[in-house]
Amino acid sequence: MKTSFFLLSLLSFSASACDLCTCYTPPLSESARPFTFSLAEQFTHFGTDREDGVKVANPHGERLDSSITQAVLAWAWSERFALQLNVPFIARSYRRWVDDSRLEVGSLSGLGDASLIARSVVWRHRASPVCTGGFDWDGNVAVLAGVKAPTGDSSALRENYQGVETGGIGAHDLALGSGSWDGLLGIESEVRYGAFFFEANATYARRTPGSDQYRFADDLTWSGGPGLYLQRNAQRSIALQCALSGETKGFDTFQGEPDTDSGATTLFVGPRAVVFWDRFHADAGLEYPIILHTIGLQTTPDYRLRVAVGWQF
Repeated sequence: MKTSFFLLSLLSFSASACDLCTCYTPPLSESARPFTFSLAEQFTHFGTDREDGVKVANPHGERLDSSITQAVLAWAWSERFALQLNVPFIARSYRRWVDDSRLEVGSLSGLGDASLIARSVVWRHRASPVCTGGFDWDGNVAVLAGVKAPTGDSSALRENYQGVETGGIGAHDLALGSGSWDGLLGIESEVRYGAFFFEANATYARRTPGSDQYRFADDLTWSGGPGLYLQRNAQRSIALQCALSGETKGFDTFQGEPDTDSGATTLFVGPRAVVFWDRFHADAGLEYPIILHTIGLQTTPDYRLRVAVGWQF
């Protein structure tokens, strides 16, 4: 097969309305074509209020619809090393309860925080049934390191200075950027045996103090799950996966004090389909939360839709 099967969208989301750190990672290619251009969309609907992880009433109908569209250009200068640039465009519409007295309905859009990520395959085994006693298996392990730049608008965070009281959707949930330079470290892995495969991936984001004296918490995200190839050959492959993804993060801080409506540990699960066809690849998945251990009052996600397409050239 000409294409290694790294599928996962890394740095995925936060259980609060802040899915600020989403970053799509296209497949690493073993073909002679060095460039891949991808468009990736993640849509998340937040509409359930939880307090300390327990579902509570949402009498004011608080909700947030968040769309993150990323343009990703990846350059693989060898079959083991790649560099990619992610430029996101974010659009959000919301309805929230403010100052315990009024509903605020609005929308905002613009560029998010861009990321530059380097990836290196540190181990790769290609299937060779003759040399492995007839076993048809292969595997990959890659590491990544990158930086996220403060290109997104973080002006929504200025609301913290005004002492505005909010319900489940706060200023950090609306900001298009963090206003900070952040470091990214991660690992991707996959093992395939026959038509079956399993992926396990994790990324750690190290946050620095951002604009308006607000600092988003460091977070650890993970993703993976078992899958099955319905078709697999040198020109085309089709796969289905039971995709799992999650995150754990502590409190954000404002002026050194914790934002107690921002900590969470989450787990999503749902079906995913992936297609490779010559130079083209496509990826679609629908995920639902099965674990939402939140802290404080947060408007949490009900579902998340991911779609991506890409072309090698």
